[in-house]
Amino acid sequence: MRDPLTGPAEGRDERPAALFFLPTLEAGGAERVCLHHVNGLRRFRPIVLVQHLRGDLLDELDPGVPVHVIGDHGRGPAPRKRTRGRLRRALRRRRRRAVVRFRRFKRRLCLADSRLRARTKERCGPRTTRLIEEAERVFRASGWRLRAGFVFFFVGWTGASRGRSRDGRAAAQQGWSALPLCVCFLLKQARLLARFAREERCVLVVSILPFTNGIAILAKLLFHRRLRVLIHVHSMKSRLIREETPPHERFLIRLVVKHLYGRADRIVAASEGIRRDLVERFGVPDGKIRVVPNPIDRERLLALAAETPEENIFGNGRPVVAAVGRLVRVKGFDILLRAFALLPEGIGARLVLVGDGAERPLLEKIAEEEGIAGRVLFAGFRANPWAYMARARCLVLSSRTEGLPLVLGEAIALGVPVVAADCSPGVREFVPDENHGLLAPPEDPAALAVALERMLADGALRERVAARADERVRPYEPARVRAVFEREMEEASGR
Repeated sequence: MRDPLTGPAEGRDERPAALFFLPTLEAGGAERVCLHHVNGLRRFRPIVLVQHLRGDLLDELDPGVPVHVIGDHGRGPAPRKRTRGRLRRALRRRRRRAVVRFRRFKRRLCLADSRLRARTKERCGPRTTRLIEEAERVFRASGWRLRAGFVFFFVGWTGASRGRSRDGRAAAQQGWSALPLCVCFLLKQARLLARFAREERCVLVVSILPFTNGIAILAKLLFHRRLRVLIHVHSMKSRLIREETPPHERFLIRLVVKHLYGRADRIVAASEGIRRDLVERFGVPDGKIRVVPNPIDRERLLALAAETPEENIFGNGRPVVAAVGRLVRVKGFDILLRAFALLPEGIGARLVLVGDGAERPLLEKIAEEEGIAGRVLFAGFRANPWAYMARARCLVLSSRTEGLPLVLGEAIALGVPVVAADCSPGVREFVPDENHGLLAPPEDPAALAVALERMLADGALRERVAARADERVRPYEPARVRAVFEREMEEASGR
């Protein structure tokens, strides 16, 4: 495990600092793209700031790149600039007096301690108890000092404490009760991000996911007006918020994308379909968006694919179908299992799912119900999924929605034929016609089974698809993508 605070051993790097802000370094497609840019930067000095220090990609990060956790760096008060003018001094005095009055009020309101919260939870019903525990969890995660008075105010705001409001009970059940705490958390993180960027003298912040994008833009608007922000968008937001997020998060993401994305200095979209989605569905200014595809390092993938996988399922002559991704609903593995059950038994195919997630118990239950549990292998998370992909007869993408699916491009780079659900324009960028793979309508197990059966049975089709691998991945060469991305970073930073 690398030291999270390591940096260059000697000498001083004179390049301007660029801060990459992301939740974790777990092995997702967006995180892998960010890692590629961080390790390959030439004109900027990268610094990584994460919300939680965890993830399998941490060991793949360049040892010379420092990694920090937001809130753990620079806990002292931020340096204050000397200001002149009677008006400014008067405003500062009024603000200080208001802060003092608010703190006195808060001390009077929050006389209760954790024992009072415990007694309250004992006297309340299970719904209010869960609500208080949710408030405690969110406050501890945000780094704020939890006070019982605010918890009681929060419970009363939701209308769920007395159980008299039907709307309040429904809101508590749907997660709307956490909305004020989510907003507080975003503002707290934005303040910490602005302080860190100011202390490290970062000329640019690069973020990659909806909430970190919103935090970066709030830091610019509210706490650090000179900060420049570049956000990287990897998914079709209009479809993602319908498929994967709960209602209160859907509401927040829609607000962030519609009202904050346009305030960024530059928006980088991974595909043309994502750009159109931002412009047409959310009204984001088209002039700020640039399309930069995700890089695909074919040489590295071929080297990793040559390693031997842990499970010995490829040497018995039976065709193996591979699927790679998080086991969550948006990836559509339930659709894949039902489609795989429709394949003729004479084919003798096996299915290997590489990845882990919250829906694994449900998927295992579906496999048992469909009678294919003996032919499906749940391999779990693997640091080298390409060893499985390269030995498969074909790779299947059954997602309900995607941006620019990196796993599809990696399979094509390895010469593996692909069968994909036609769920977004990003899929069609990799598979424009049958010479590059087969497409099936999204969320249609029968159609996916037909395409899968055809790919497994037609050897000439597989050879034709594999022969075009070099042609399809040429626009995604790492050096070319890196040069375009660094040029966008320079324009966003105003250099």
